[in-house]
Amino acid sequence: MEWISVQSELPSNDCEVLILVEGYFPEASVLSQKPSVRHCQGSFNRSSGWKIKGLEGFVKYWMPLPESPEDK
Repeated sequence: MEWISVQSELPSNDCEVLILVEGYFPEASVLSQKPSVRHCQGSFNRSSGWKIKGLEGFVKYWMPLPESPEDK
């Protein structure tokens, strides 16, 4: 799977996806004024925007979640 830029395409409404978030996070070095990048799960809704689990920041890229492995 490839990362998809939010500038080129957005996921379907309320579809859970893996997202790459850029922002300033508390655990990042205090000396660094540069934004950090984190990966997390979230969803997008055309009327309310991004819902990000556990982080706040700017969503830069997304990709579909992989399918769960089947029990054998």
